[in-house]
Order: sequence, then C-alpha cells, then structure tokens
Amino acid sequence: MGGIQRNKLKRRLRLVSRVRTWQLVLVLILSLFVFATLLRLDNIKMFELRDAVIEADEAGNMDDILESIAELKKFVFSHTVIAVVEENGQQRIVFGSGPFYLERQYERRAEAALEEAREALASEDYGNNNIYAEVAAFCDNLAIQYGWRSWTKPHLDCYINELAKFPEMQPIIDLKTAMIPATGLYFQNYASPLWAPTWAGVVQLFIIIILIILIVRTISYFALLLAIRLTRGKS
Repeated sequence: MGGIQRNKLKRRLRLVSRVRTWQLVLVLILSLFVFATLLRLDNIKMFELRDAVIEADEAGNMDDILESIAELKKFVFSHTVIAVVEENGQQRIVFGSGPFYLERQYERRAEAALEEAREALASEDYGNNNIYAEVAAFCDNLAIQYGWRSWTKPHLDCYINELAKFPEMQPIIDLKTAMIPATGLYFQNYASPLWAPTWAGVVQLFIIIILIILIVRTISYFALLLAIRLTRGKS
C-alpha cells in the first residue's frame, strides 16, 4: 500500500517538474523590464507636466497656471508615478509628483500685498517715512548682494526684522505680516495610486500573477518531496 502511494506522489512530482519554471522566470524578468520601461515613460511625462506648471508660474498667466496644474493632477491621479524627494538631507521615494513650489506666483502676490500695504500706510501719518526708506535701502542692497529676487522670503524677512527694531514701526509690521500670503498656499504635492489601470498597471498585475504561480509551485514541489520522504519512512 505504501509503495502505491509513493508511486502516485512520484508521478505528481514528475508532473510538477515537467512544467518549465525557468520559462516563467524568463517571462518574469522580461515583464519586469517592460514594467520598468513603462513606469519610466510615465515618470518622464509627469516631470514634463510638472515643468509645464513651473514654466507657467514663471510666465505669470493665471489661466495657464490653472490649466497646467489641472493636467498634472489628472495625470498623477490616474498613473503610478514615482519621485525622489529630499528631506533633512535624506532622500526618499514617494508615489506622486513630489513637492514643488509656485515661487513666482507667491512673489507676485506678496509684492501686490506689499504695494497695497504701502498705499494704506501712505494715507496714515506715522511720521516714520525716513525709517521705512532706510530699511528699504538696506534690504534692497542685501538682496543685490546675495542675489535675492524681490519679495522672496529672505527679502521679506529682512524687511520685517529691520522694521521690528523700531517700536514705532509696529503698525507697518502688523499690516505687512497680515497682508503677505502664507507660503503654504503655493506649495503643491500630488499623490499617485499604487496601482492604476494603465499599461504599466496591466504589466504590474501580470508580474504579481507570475510571482504567485512561482511561489505556489515552489511550495508544492517541496511539499511533494517531503511527502515522499515521509512515505519512505513509513514503509
């Protein structure tokens, strides 16, 4: 009886062995290559769309900015894309566009807000026009020295810090800090799904199926080997 059972197990083992696992491994390797290629193409497209947003930000046309952002969001939300971001000196991989900043748009809004502040202050008599002129000259010279663009954060911080040295300038400081927009409003970061119904997603599913087959086959093969040894021990 033990011999018959052992023979059946051997036949099953031969059936499993006839399936050429190396072919599946080869298909898996090729699939990984295709998947990496498709993923890279999607990433290239995402970076092109992100660069288009930055270019629109530089140009300053609000309609173009909104349109380019909409195109970027649509692509990122419907594709699996990867970006490398750096935080605290360390790089990490994220699924999505990665963070980027509408710097020029912020600068334009900040400059417009400061212009409104100047106009508002012009209607009041604080008796400190000379102080403001001195601060403006000092910070503008620093901007030239360090290559700051007008109304970027270092430039604005210089204004606020220098004005804060004069208590009588507090009304100007309060007005400026209240009118300058928050930088977080111009910080963009869009996350992508781990899987999306694209060609890359189809290949990704195919790879997962092959891996499952290989794992099941490996487990089955060693399980049959173990069963054969156990039946030999009983006979």
